Amino acid sequence: MSNSQSPPHEQQPALFCSIGSPTTYISKQDLRETVEKFLESLGARDDVLLLPPDFTRFHSQAGTITRFISEYYNFTEREEDPGDASTRATSASSPSIQIIPALGTHAPMKNEQIELMFGSNLANKKT
Repeated sequence: MSNSQSPPHEQQPALFCSIGSPTTYISKQDLRETVEKFLESLGARDDVLLLPPDFTRFHSQAGTITRFISEYYNFTEREEDPGDASTRATSASSPSIQIIPALGTHAPMKNEQIELMFGSNLANKKT
């Protein structure tokens, strides 16, 4: 085996999910299930670093995805979303999690923006 090839057990998919079109709607339940399926495929983690964008990219759903990851890894309690009937999947591991919003040249996020983007449980964890 050459150095450019990894053993099959170490290979991760280059693309895990490809959902969307100009008319596709992805519900929070669908988004949560997709995120959890991906995290399950990764297996146990010791450390997790999340670099979501700041509030200027609110509509990207990166805050919601960040919240779902923190809930999956038991970093925060799960917040219930209206209409979310998905089963509760959580990791057996509780890794160390660091979340660093990528502000770039933007102003720091206000508390209201942090809560709106990431949810109240995650907003209350900020230091």
